[in-house]
Amino acid sequence: MDSIKVNGVQLCFQDTGSKGEPIVFLHGFPMSHKVWADQVAELQSEFRCIVPDLRGFGRSESSDQRLTFDVLADDVAELIKSLGLPSAHIVGASLGAMLAMTFAARHPNLTRSVVVMHSEALPDDAESKLRRDDQIQFVRESGVEAFVSSFAPRLFPQGTDASIIERLRVIMARSSEESVIAGIKLLRDRDDMTPLLPSILAPALVVAGELDESSPIAWLEEMSHDFPNSRFHVLEGTGHLSIMERPDVVTALLRGWFEENIVVGVG
Repeated sequence: MDSIKVNGVQLCFQDTGSKGEPIVFLHGFPMSHKVWADQVAELQSEFRCIVPDLRGFGRSESSDQRLTFDVLADDVAELIKSLGLPSAHIVGASLGAMLAMTFAARHPNLTRSVVVMHSEALPDDAESKLRRDDQIQFVRESGVEAFVSSFAPRLFPQGTDASIIERLRVIMARSSEESVIAGIKLLRDRDDMTPLLPSILAPALVVAGELDESSPIAWLEEMSHDFPNSRFHVLEGTGHLSIMERPDVVTALLRGWFEENIVVGVG
């Protein structure tokens, strides 16, 4: 992996592929760039694929600064600029989708298009915040390994191949206790992102999973109407992590989207 100093931390990232349209893939919690491996393997012959480990996750450094979506968005912005790119397509899944929305609103000039997969703009309600508190306590008492072993299976629908769940569990288990707790607090304390959406003028693709209980179809479809220029798509038979459950279907969807939104003469 490559690495670069951005905003006081060493950010690690994968930069691979052709000289085609640049795509930045943003991972979920508590994951790393590895969850996008299937999409990168298929798309790198046509597009430039840039996949960072977010601050505190994977091989990237953490910091004493409180983790917020604004901080993470600014990290990604500095990465894009440091690579000499005028802009890029931004793709996020789960927590990465919340980051993608924040990025597109905060850095519109760097955003060619945005893909929001399996996530919503609304903040945690009181019950969800209490559940996050319980998760923090569990991590502190039982450790990361125990947390991810219980957390990973809940992101998939019943009947998912055990090897897929295990692959995600292994990726998650490499996170430190510090970064897992910081990520839970990030999700617990996030602001309502709904007011940001009307300001996102870049083309937006909002993707829901038919079997996703974490981010139900109705929530995402309603949210999609708040983007000025959006398309809504449902992936049949998938849950919260379609990128791992049905990588072929997701890759085909993304390929079509990027081809539709090529920025002629840029990049």
